[in-house]
Amino acid sequence: MERRSFLSLVIAMPALGALAACGSDQSGDAPGDTLPPTSESPSDPPGTGAPTSEPSDTVVDSPLDEESDGEPDAASTVVFEYGIYGGFTTRDVAFQRSPLLLVSSDGLLITPAAVPAIYPGPLLPQHTVQTISPAGIDALISAAREAGLLTDVTYGSDGNIADAGTATVRISVDGVTYSHEAYALGIGAGPRGGSESSPERQALSDFLERLAVPESVIGAEHLGAAEPYQPAAYQISAEPAGDLTFDDIEPTIVEWDVATVSLADAAGCVEVARADIGDLLDTATQLTFFRENNVEYILMARPALADRVC
Repeated sequence: MERRSFLSLVIAMPALGALAACGSDQSGDAPGDTLPPTSESPSDPPGTGAPTSEPSDTVVDSPLDEESDGEPDAASTVVFEYGIYGGFTTRDVAFQRSPLLLVSSDGLLITPAAVPAIYPGPLLPQHTVQTISPAGIDALISAAREAGLLTDVTYGSDGNIADAGTATVRISVDGVTYSHEAYALGIGAGPRGGSESSPERQALSDFLERLAVPESVIGAEHLGAAEPYQPAAYQISAEPAGDLTFDDIEPTIVEWDVATVSLADAAGCVEVARADIGDLLDTATQLTFFRENNVEYILMARPALADRVC
């Protein structure tokens, strides 16, 4: 039986300005569902630059409608999203793809957090959240406008580069969504590595390099303190694990006790409220497997971010 394919550990969080990653658009279900239909599946999990201040131990929940019974506020949508998607990767990495930066209409700015330098690492992708004021959102949109991103742009690509990711930006303003996709942006050129092959690619690259430090674009006065983020819900996918015999370390087997969803029915993608599954996921690692009806399952999980649907 094939052994589980694990995520690569990241000792230090890479800069947001690292614009390209390798992965595969043939890796199954992926969080690219948050992107326009033309987008490819995501690749290796990206990171962001180190925060300007150490996050506190406070956990920030996503805002909820008081009468939503714990479900995310349906009115929350993506205002700005930047991620690197596509390329050659495994299904679990693709499923757990996160945007490098996401701003939602309920005033949250979410970025990937640093991954602990331990093995096995946490099962869940880790995120940091800050509040962003309306003035901060306006500053971000104004910077995008100045970069020429509030219009339709066609980006050429270097066909000699294979299996690269696609830098993708999505901006929603006044009911109009502008989508930008630049394949292999920053590979062999881009930030700190020379010039891109067209003025359009260079403009996008320059803008994303600036966004490596969000405060420099948005203004620190418009951002709240960085905190660990917990969403109102998670999206999971499960498949039978097969042989769990390992030479180096013993896996952890946990009984699945979530009444609202069966792992046997979660082969694609199922959304589960944090209240039902949070305790299990918070303590799970990359070597945690879940048993249901005497079958062990590999579980992939990701936060249910704004506009991300199963």
